[in-house]
Amino acid sequence: HAMEQERTALEQRRDRLGTRLAVLGRLATDLLREIAEGAGSGESEGERWHRELDRVDGERDAYGEQLRAVETRLDTLSLELRSFRTALDLSEEQPAELVGHVELTVDAAVAGPVRLRLSHLVPCALWRPAYRAVLDGDSLTLETDAMVWQRTGEDWSDVRLTLSTARSALATDPPRLAEDRLTLKDRSAAERRIVDVELREEEIGDLGPAPVLGLPGVDDGGEPRVLNAPVPVSVPADGRAHRVPVSAFTVAASSEYACSPELSPLVTQVVRCDNRSGHALLAGPVDLVRGT
Repeated sequence: HAMEQERTALEQRRDRLGTRLAVLGRLATDLLREIAEGAGSGESEGERWHRELDRVDGERDAYGEQLRAVETRLDTLSLELRSFRTALDLSEEQPAELVGHVELTVDAAVAGPVRLRLSHLVPCALWRPAYRAVLDGDSLTLETDAMVWQRTGEDWSDVRLTLSTARSALATDPPRLAEDRLTLKDRSAAERRIVDVELREEEIGDLGPAPVLGLPGVDDGGEPRVLNAPVPVSVPADGRAHRVPVSAFTVAASSEYACSPELSPLVTQVVRCDNRSGHALLAGPVDLVRGT
């Protein structure tokens, strides 16, 4: 609403500036005609003519600059309004409902009750690790949480949640094994005296860890890790981040201060402790708190 009001006010100001410039244009034309007629009849009012022309040209330049600024703001505002309307239309659209059907064929030798467990993959679910470290004197409390997003179309209510770094959507096939025969060969005396030296030049990158593409702690490769929520949790299918506790422990910690003047003028407090969580600590953001 405020953007619409601003656009209306700018359009009215643009019209007023355009009208003012048109009046100044006619005034300049009349003044030039007067100068031509006066010069033809032998009249000479050079000082007044210069003064009037300078005043008209100055006002035309000033109003022209204001008009250009208004038109630029109108163009920017039109783009912002178009983006706002597009985002509003998308927000009002109902998300697509995913419907799946499962057909099972059970072959049993005799009739009787059975228990079936069905596993299936669903899209629109994501998680990443997050931590909270509290340093209180010589002890450190580290809490591991999982930030979970899901928009699968079904709320997860009191479910046992298992978190894995494996990418189930990236299905891979094992490599095809081919025959590879290795043989041993004795080197001659001349070959034993020759040492091959290779020169390899590598460019030294910037300081710090190499950037990780994708979600930190999940897409950084390596062996898949599995974490389990200790208690049943509920995660609604609203597409928002929900914090799920995974583990917490308190352990004695040692602390020291380190400084690297070549890299930074700041002094850093370095705290070391043993990982007693029972699982690997994946890469992720850490909230640092000093004191209780």
